[in-house]
Amino acid sequence: MTLVSFMDPTLSLFTESDMLKQPSESFGVEAKHLLDNSKVALTILLGFFAVEVTLSNNSFATSFAGTLIVFTYNLFTKYQLHRSADLKSHIDVLGHRTFAVLNAIPRFGIFVLTIIELYRLVGNRFGVLGVMVIGATPTMLVWVMGSWGWIVGGDGASQRGEREDAA
Repeated sequence: MTLVSFMDPTLSLFTESDMLKQPSESFGVEAKHLLDNSKVALTILLGFFAVEVTLSNNSFATSFAGTLIVFTYNLFTKYQLHRSADLKSHIDVLGHRTFAVLNAIPRFGIFVLTIIELYRLVGNRFGVLGVMVIGATPTMLVWVMGSWGWIVGGDGASQRGEREDAA
């Protein structure tokens, strides 16, 4: 198993990698989706930044949130200012995987800021771990089931067909 064959299913779980590999004819739907996602991430990051500035003295979280706001705003303006055909050509030049990873940075930052805030509120790293596991259980179950199917090597329908042919 190579790193690339492992990265493709992992990227498709957390990013728009699959959507970008097989775009629509005009790329308009994908461009709107990317613009909307960056708008939502920007709003969440602004909320984290406001909380950090007003309620806490955590300079790392404040500067991290500010840096992510600048990064996400740059993505947002890139999506907003370019026509969808130009955006598609930029993505093709950059590479789908690279673009998907760059697009995942704001979401990963939101995840890190959530952990920082939970730790500030709970005060115990095991409590934070428990809250995160309980909150992410449905997502983790879907991911584990999908990964298991990928590792085993196929979906259940093709395996059932092979068993029926053998019988």
